[in-house]
Amino acid sequence: MHSRLSLVVVLWSAAIGVVVLLQRHPAAKPEPSPPPLPNEQTSSAPGPKPPRPPAAPVYRGDRHLSGRSPHRGPADPKLAWRYATKGRIFSQPIVARSGLIYFTSQDGTLHVINRHGVSQWRAALRGPAYATPMVDARGNVYVGSDAGTFFSFNADGRRTWSLSTADHADTAPMLAPSGAIYFTAGLHLWSVTADGRVQWNVRAYSKVFTAPSIDAAGNAYIGSQDDRVYAISPDGKIRWSFRAGNDVDSNVVIGDDGSLLFGSDDKHAYALETNGQLRWKRRVGGYVRAPLALTDDDGVLVNVYGPRPKVVALDVANGALRWEFAIRLTDTSETGVRSGPLVDREGNIYFGAHDDYIYSLSRDGTLRWVFRTAGDVHSSPTLGPDGTLYIGSSDRFLYALRDDF
Repeated sequence: MHSRLSLVVVLWSAAIGVVVLLQRHPAAKPEPSPPPLPNEQTSSAPGPKPPRPPAAPVYRGDRHLSGRSPHRGPADPKLAWRYATKGRIFSQPIVARSGLIYFTSQDGTLHVINRHGVSQWRAALRGPAYATPMVDARGNVYVGSDAGTFFSFNADGRRTWSLSTADHADTAPMLAPSGAIYFTAGLHLWSVTADGRVQWNVRAYSKVFTAPSIDAAGNAYIGSQDDRVYAISPDGKIRWSFRAGNDVDSNVVIGDDGSLLFGSDDKHAYALETNGQLRWKRRVGGYVRAPLALTDDDGVLVNVYGPRPKVVALDVANGALRWEFAIRLTDTSETGVRSGPLVDREGNIYFGAHDDYIYSLSRDGTLRWVFRTAGDVHSSPTLGPDGTLYIGSSDRFLYALRDDF
């Protein structure tokens, strides 16, 4: 399963047959783009970027949900190991500062394994789990499940408390600057203390499938299936809301300039100012339900559903289309790229797709390599400090890929 790129491409081409070959597409081909808004500005050449901070053991790497990693990923990956569970894996694996890897499975279990793929402990979550865990500085773990329960475990796997949420707690918790833990369940955004005391919860009009992003002031940003994005203050008050044209199941990413970036089922990607005013929106040709990711050159990556699934790179400043990369076609708009892209310290991009493959692209959208699993890859990847790429698959395995195995 871990052949080099040349062998993978030959086998893949034979299997796909008449399907269009993967390629980088020029900006003008897929769909006509709307003219720029009158107040849009051309993005300036990117300046030097400060070093990335260490990856936090949280979903998407930081409170802004940037999808960026300070580590370099594999260039010619081989399978180091794979770890079997009894259910499909949708969560993003989290690498804690201890080196342990945390993830959930639809087998209803929180799995904790070491960097060699050996189980250290596991905990029952009473029901199927989609949520990505969070690990705090003391090694405590926080995670929700579809049993309508949010859990806390200590570093040894002992449950310290649980909270009934009365609905699926199926998104990742995030740690606010105050030390509060924010997470969504059903229609609500919750704020709880580290010992499980509820501080507040805020209700949307419909289901919330997004994890909260959090700015330096402790404001949280979520999207909802009521078509809205909400900005919520640290005391649980709604500061403002913005209405898109359909469900917002894509996380709200906080850009380096403070902009708020997300996608919608109205087939557009959006950028808002910090006050909730529209900066731009860009048609991307399909539903956007995957997490977005930021690049180091003031870009944002948008993974798109079918029937023409693809990765789209846009300019954060004005929404200009930089490039697109097409994935194997589907026969419906309800399947496509659900895995959130990960950007390593050199700008290389990693993600999974509905066609069972894990992909890596260069920063300009050209294909670097592919690796095949035996199921859809909806999990978002994570990089360990040694450059190992961890990602789950619907084939019930967690994969570890690296160069030096």
